[in-house]
Amino acid sequence: MAAKPTTPVAYPLDPMFSEGQKVAVTADDMATGGSITLFGDSLSSKPGPTVRPGVSLTVMDGDLQPGGWMYLVRTDEGLKGWVSEKRLRLKF
Repeated sequence: MAAKPTTPVAYPLDPMFSEGQKVAVTADDMATGGSITLFGDSLSSKPGPTVRPGVSLTVMDGDLQPGGWMYLVRTDEGLKGWVSEKRLRLKF
């Protein structure tokens, strides 16, 4: 008897960052001054505050979306918003 083909199981990607971790935003080469717009939701459908590249952020939460991980972050000044994992790096 031939073995039945199995459907591959897609496991969620592990998040790169965790709650409480310090990160910095990377520059957007397409934007004036490289600033990044944070989003008001994890679906990137509502624009939020703009932050400069290199600004220190604290990860508050994460949400796996079809395009990858999105993180709720807070600036030292208290601004909050969601940003793509691709736009973040560890703050040393």
